[in-house]
Amino acid sequence: MWLPMMVATLVVTTGCSQQGTAGGTRGRLTSDGVPLPQMQVTVFDAHSNSIATGFTQNNGQFELVSLDGAEPVLLSPGEYRWTLQTVGAEVDIPKRLTDPASSDLAVEWNEDNEIVLEAPGLKTLRVSR
Repeated sequence: MWLPMMVATLVVTTGCSQQGTAGGTRGRLTSDGVPLPQMQVTVFDAHSNSIATGFTQNNGQFELVSLDGAEPVLLSPGEYRWTLQTVGAEVDIPKRLTDPASSDLAVEWNEDNEIVLEAPGLKTLRVSR
């Protein structure tokens, strides 16, 4: 009797871990000032190493977490590059913005405010419910 309950608890707990971690550096993703929901932002350091990821909410806001989603990531001040992937929204993302080798998306961050990421020219065609 206990084994099925433990398995059910494990499934529920692990199923929420990717987007349930809180406390990392906060940010907001927009395109031409409009929030981009249901997107994955991956952040890269100066050596092109992926160091964190975040998943945008309906208002475009996200918090950075480790790549496995297990712990929050607090960025140090500096310049970072980033890429985009969709995780539900229908958005036509140019291939160059999804590839760390070709992405020209960059941000300078100084700890005094949230990261504001702007991806110009993207249009959300439809958001999954």
